[in-house]
Amino acid sequence: MVVDEIWSCYDVDGDGVMDKEEVRQFVKEYMPEFEPGFVYSKQVFEKMFLEMDDDCSGSVDSQELAQFVIALLNKSNCGHTKNESKPAIKDGL
Repeated sequence: MVVDEIWSCYDVDGDGVMDKEEVRQFVKEYMPEFEPGFVYSKQVFEKMFLEMDDDCSGSVDSQELAQFVIALLNKSNCGHTKNESKPAIKDGL
């Protein structure tokens, strides 16, 4: 499962949720694959984090991340080159 692969890469402290810094790393590395020309900024990240954090807990759990990834896949709905150094989100959830 892709979310499990993401967790193994980005849940650095192993607590089962991604805190804001862990999510920030994920966003910086993956968003350009979904939105060509994506430019990271603090304001853009804050908006994305609020969208991801459905329960307003200040962290993102696996269900919230899965929902975010599905929404991105539906939005992009086109093929992008996979980067083999990261889990391949496009391969399925």
